[in-house]
Amino acid sequence: MIFEKGRKTHFNFTFDNMVLETVDSFKYLGIYLFKNGCWNRTQQHISKHSLYSLHNLFIVFKQLNLSTLESCKLFDSLLSPILNYGAEIFGYHPAKEIETVHCKFLRKILGDRKSTNLVALYGELGRHPMIIERKIRMIKYWIKLLRSRDNSLLKSSI
Repeated sequence: MIFEKGRKTHFNFTFDNMVLETVDSFKYLGIYLFKNGCWNRTQQHISKHSLYSLHNLFIVFKQLNLSTLESCKLFDSLLSPILNYGAEIFGYHPAKEIETVHCKFLRKILGDRKSTNLVALYGELGRHPMIIERKIRMIKYWIKLLRSRDNSLLKSSI
């Protein structure tokens, strides 16, 4: 894959006398990479994948009588890792689709409508937008890079 914006560049790369195919997108370790370098579609894939898990979590909620705190802990344990997967790379992006999944969960456990103010929704449960968690993960990863050995592969990528 060739990362570029705009028109498509044509190159023929070979490996072991075979021409390699040039693709517009690639899935690497569960993260979708697109040739234009934008993260919108990556986050759409992540949020779509997490909706299946959210649906299953709602089924569990119907079967068990959990408190709001326990429901939030389950979300943080089961869905937050899915929603924040790869956040060290794309965490700076607002990711409206990911926030939508989080708000859907919050509205469901409170029984609120879509018209409820987001600030009130977060405040009622003592939570914050997912972007804050992603930025914390980015900062921790950056610190890890800075503390790594000078000859490490991670350090050479800075």
